[in-house]
Amino acid sequence: LVLDLSIGQYDMYTPIQLTQYIATIANGGKRVKPHLVKEIRDPANNSEGVGKVFREISPVVLNNVDMQTQLVERVQEGFRQVMQESGGTAAGTFRSAAYRPAGKTGTAESYYDGPIKSRSNELTTNLTLVAYAPYDNPEVAMSVVVPWAYDKGGSPHSMSQEIGKKVLDTYFNLKTNRAAQTNETVGLMEDEA
Repeated sequence: LVLDLSIGQYDMYTPIQLTQYIATIANGGKRVKPHLVKEIRDPANNSEGVGKVFREISPVVLNNVDMQTQLVERVQEGFRQVMQESGGTAAGTFRSAAYRPAGKTGTAESYYDGPIKSRSNELTTNLTLVAYAPYDNPEVAMSVVVPWAYDKGGSPHSMSQEIGKKVLDTYFNLKTNRAAQTNETVGLMEDEA
């Protein structure tokens, strides 16, 4: 059992712990306190797209992982290859992504503990994905956990990757759209001046 737990079997980690883990790798070994809010804004006026920043939430570094820089960089490169190079377990889903992600896929044996009581304690597999992007200048990290993805004898699938791709695509599309709207607003303001 100890060996199973040491390689991540039986899902002993929460999604927020997995996200903190991948963010620590992305940050070069700096473990940052998890937070969901970047800033709080005042309500927008009719003429403004968004209100003025009321309060900004700054990241808090909890500690630094005591590891040589070249070792963290080697793990980062491995994570990049997983998602961008031939043979990477998530390359088929992420290789063409313009935002250049890095990450790791996973499958963990587990026991079913869901709503179907007749399946209680049945052996199953959970799929996981942890990722950050862009790999060379990280700005977002995430984790996906798909419980009970397939049963004993079933074949694995890429559901966690498909969900992760939608999450990262949405993040970067929103960022691009917001930048375009800001440039449009600046252009209008310059025309009026």
